[in-house]
Amino acid sequence: MGTHDRGYKLLFSNKEMMRDLVEVERMIAEGTRNWADGWIKEGEERGEKRGEERGREHTALRMLEHGMDAALIAKLAELPEERVRRLAAQSSPQ
Repeated sequence: MGTHDRGYKLLFSNKEMMRDLVEVERMIAEGTRNWADGWIKEGEERGEKRGEERGREHTALRMLEHGMDAALIAKLAELPEERVRRLAAQSSPQ
């Protein structure tokens, strides 16, 4: 019997050590799951924010197409006025 075999035999014969190992394994799995859940939630929240921002930008572009003032659009679409002006510059024919 090799050194490793004796170590494993000793480890697996000690019920308290086995319970501790099982508990550590459970904690690692739970921690990984919690981390992944948090990571997914953070991604969803960032996606929602980006989607809302793109919706406001789309609305601002439609208002610009109708000749509305950039300052008023910024206020109504809840966007910085500079962003509305950049959108106007990007959307105008060159």
